Amino acid sequence: MKLLKKMMQVALAVFFFGLLATNTVFANTTGGRFVDKDNRKYYVKDDHKAIYWHKIDGKTYYFGDIGEMVVGWQYLEIPGTGYRDNLFDNQPVNEIGLQEKWYYFGQDGALLEQTDKQVLEAKTSENTGKVYGEQYSLSAEKRTYYFDNNYAVKTGWIYEEGHWYYLTQIIHTSLN
Repeated sequence: MKLLKKMMQVALAVFFFGLLATNTVFANTTGGRFVDKDNRKYYVKDDHKAIYWHKIDGKTYYFGDIGEMVVGWQYLEIPGTGYRDNLFDNQPVNEIGLQEKWYYFGQDGALLEQTDKQVLEAKTSENTGKVYGEQYSLSAEKRTYYFDNNYAVKTGWIYEEGHWYYLTQIIHTSLN
């Protein structure tokens, strides 16, 4: 009886700590194909749609809970913080421990990776001719975003090459 009780405790501990694992592991999804249907794109394998995070041909994609591929800015769970990686619509979903961040997906649906960085000039009343509280138009300027190692948009204070920068949490979705 004691042995059975001890084995149950060990089994429960292994199960519980397995749920807490946060390492991101993407298996390459092979054998599937991209399908266009009703102006939406899906990834299908064995007649099942991919859902959530998938790595396909070396690129990372995210498919919503009905399997539709996402593009543009998305506020999504961080890969590996739950059990929603490499799933298809016929598999159970475990949402324990999900954490979310902003991600950007190109028009092809692939996660945009950081390719370059740029040092931005601080906007002050001296170099803009504007005073605090006065409206300032950004329509003619490019917007720059910074990404962390998980390709999530960085926000808040960052220290880069001897300088402090504050990155706003406001996400602009268009230049209009």
